[in-house]
Amino acid sequence: MTDLGQVFEGFELPSDPCVVSYDVDSIKSYIFAPDEFQGIIGGSVLVRQFDEEIAEVLSDIAVKVFTGGGSGMFLTSSSNREMAERRIEETFKDNVPGASITVVSASLKELEAFFKDNQRPQLKSDFELFTCTNPTFYGVFSYLSSKMGRKKKDKLRTSETLVNASEEPCEICGIEKPEHGGVCKACRAKEKAVSNLRSGSVGGKFGELWKTMSLNLDGIATKMGEGQRGWLGVIYGDGNGLGRVYEKIETAKGYAKFSEKLESAIVEAVESVVKDLKLKDQFAAPILGGDDLMLLVPANRVFEVLDELVESLKENLKKDDDLKSKDITFSFGVAVIPSTLPIRFNFELAQKLLKSAKESSYQQDGKGYHVAYRFMEMGVFKPKNDFKIHERIRAKLGHGMLYEQFKELVEEVKRLKRHKKRNLLYKLLTVLESDPAEAKINAYYFCSRNNDYFKDRDVKRFVDNWVLSPNGNGFVTQIPTMLEMWDFVGEG
Repeated sequence: MTDLGQVFEGFELPSDPCVVSYDVDSIKSYIFAPDEFQGIIGGSVLVRQFDEEIAEVLSDIAVKVFTGGGSGMFLTSSSNREMAERRIEETFKDNVPGASITVVSASLKELEAFFKDNQRPQLKSDFELFTCTNPTFYGVFSYLSSKMGRKKKDKLRTSETLVNASEEPCEICGIEKPEHGGVCKACRAKEKAVSNLRSGSVGGKFGELWKTMSLNLDGIATKMGEGQRGWLGVIYGDGNGLGRVYEKIETAKGYAKFSEKLESAIVEAVESVVKDLKLKDQFAAPILGGDDLMLLVPANRVFEVLDELVESLKENLKKDDDLKSKDITFSFGVAVIPSTLPIRFNFELAQKLLKSAKESSYQQDGKGYHVAYRFMEMGVFKPKNDFKIHERIRAKLGHGMLYEQFKELVEEVKRLKRHKKRNLLYKLLTVLESDPAEAKINAYYFCSRNNDYFKDRDVKRFVDNWVLSPNGNGFVTQIPTMLEMWDFVGEG
């Protein structure tokens, strides 16, 4: 058996084997394109259903290696190569209208040639993303990913938008060409997917979880008072340093098992959170698959949900020896946002926070769970309370930190809230207008006057942790972040 044959050991190899791979183009842009929340959920369901059903479509000509998260890989014979590619493209077009997909393939002979030293130099310029030189599954995956990236870049994208100015576009999305009733094929498919969710007829791995989701943002949003707008809590999570994990996986079977176990651990964690916190009809999961997830929850429960999610993920990842041995952790972007804003804006802003949390993770070499939090209003991040502080002091808003530190911060805000100490935070905020040396002295003074709160507690630790912490040539403060959290934490 060749080295590449060993890479696919455990799968039934057809004669003259060929690997076919697909990836949904700009999957998150497709999911979050609609302004309507139900359209977003519908798009997510359609992609997931395609991932789960395409193996059956190809069952007579191909063997599934893996599918999920809008991507997949199959083994087929070179004689069926074009047919497999065509079926994937046609099935996707029929079942996920409005989206596009890229399909590439390579025969094992082509791969074997590439992995020979005398062939690799002339292909390097064509496959700029390729870094692995070993005939492992990661090497095959890298080769196909590079080929995929080149095809996506060069592919001429066609649009079905209306060109006839005398015709009206789809009345829902305002882009695609409408069919009967003024609605385009893509929006009708999403409506049908949502209808199936309501009736409980959607199956698959996520079927039971989907049945417990809310399809109405008003059912999720927290309202601070009668007639006031609602607020959503957003949690967007992604695995840390998984590229390094994938690099070490040598066989396709190993990758398939690992990716399936990881996705199951994530789904089961979300299911556990929903059950334990009684979130039925009070949450939604626009993204759930592969190694990332996005949850929408009531704003006043976002910190509670995050804590349960982190603990559940830790527990699930320890249950399986394979997952446990890889020491997998996650980063999270967490935000509180107005429920009136289009969800795609919320996603983009949550992405920025996730990036900040990831940067914190990189600084810790991928160890531990990390999180970045912000309050958002009117489509932009801005402090919930206006403030000005000394030029040498920086408000640590939206910065990533270890989850243990973040949890300690949330618990501190809860304790302050129980003791009705919001005014203390405002006083400390005014203190920060002064030079750092003077600000620290005044911070100690104000805190020492609050004997009821600091009885048997270390005032110096409170000031050093949250009010004024050295950072390079300056200082940072968490007081604005604590005020941003105030309205949305419980009292513990």
